[in-house]
Amino acid sequence: MVKLDSYLMRDNQQLTIAIPKSQNLRLRDTFFFIGSCFSTEISSRLSERLIPSESNPFGVVFNPLTILNQLKYIFSEDEINLGLIQHDDKWHALNLSNKFQSTNKEVLINQISQIAHSIKDYLIKADHIIITLGTSFIWNHNKLNSSIGNCHRIPQSEFTKRSLSFVELCDCFRSIISILTKHTNASLTFTVSPVRYLRDGILNNSVSKSLLRSSIQEILEKMKPCNISLLMKFSQKNSRIIDTTRRTLLTQTIGHQNIFYLGGLKLSLTIISDNISLNHKFSSTLRITAQTILQKNKGQSGLKK
Repeated sequence: MVKLDSYLMRDNQQLTIAIPKSQNLRLRDTFFFIGSCFSTEISSRLSERLIPSESNPFGVVFNPLTILNQLKYIFSEDEINLGLIQHDDKWHALNLSNKFQSTNKEVLINQISQIAHSIKDYLIKADHIIITLGTSFIWNHNKLNSSIGNCHRIPQSEFTKRSLSFVELCDCFRSIISILTKHTNASLTFTVSPVRYLRDGILNNSVSKSLLRSSIQEILEKMKPCNISLLMKFSQKNSRIIDTTRRTLLTQTIGHQNIFYLGGLKLSLTIISDNISLNHKFSSTLRITAQTILQKNKGQSGLKK
């Protein structure tokens, strides 16, 4: 595993990462992506350039437990990993996207099975498998008493939300690695999306991302596999962290204009004397909150009038 810190450099206040030649990819390589929207996006860009790539055969998925259940089904076709349930005269596979539903259970299972066969053959021959993670939070279906990947627009009252623990995440990643190394010879890359999931709340989002990164790192250090790595993704802007009165503001000064990141929302501000101009559309409550916080911290944040 490559130590990322050894390859960090500063160039005109921008963070760049030099990738060792041993990690360079070949145009003839085949790729499989599974996980968040990042998987779908990168895979489609590779396909546009005629590089063999497949992604998310059962839809976008954000948590590692659902990824594990999908991989289990691909290689075993055990229906228990689909999260099958009947609701309003339709059968739903809750561990897959909401397009996997049908009034006929057998038709649904056959449809899923055909996709699994195709993806299994592709995975066995793949050169690289990239797993992109979004959150440690999962939803449990109360009746099934198991985690699911998609609610299929079933009432929220039938689900309970919780975060996977550090131990559960470690077990999950260990199982994912075990399945893929058993059935494929591909290199494995894990990555955690830097995109903030504000529906989880700012604090919960930070804890969730930290749990994912720390548990992957724990497994990689203990297993010491030679062809498995953790790819860190960074925001495009190199921002300075300012912690003032238990509030964190990320800011980058560009002349007289400043770009703030407040709770994952981008604020473009121009400070003239004591007035703050917000070049962004906010609700009245958020506008007042942003103005109040910025006014209190303006003198301490190092911004120029």
